[in-house]
Amino acid sequence: VRLRLTGHGRKVMSLAYSPDGSTLLGGSWDCSAVLWDIAAGTVLRRVRHEDLIQKVAFRPDGKVFATVGDDFKARLW
Repeated sequence: VRLRLTGHGRKVMSLAYSPDGSTLLGGSWDCSAVLWDIAAGTVLRRVRHEDLIQKVAFRPDGKVFATVGDDFKARLW
């Protein structure tokens, strides 16, 4: 199955699946992180980081995700 997810305006630098596999998180050089519902292919949430996002990750329980930017700041959402 092939799924095309849209929502970023620049290069995506990091992707992470939620622990239950139902959502995908992408961090981009457009300074945003986008959370997608994989089954529906829709955007669930978009957050804005102050700088280019280099890495994204989920907390093991899946309730919180983190972004790390070129500003060397980690943010929890």
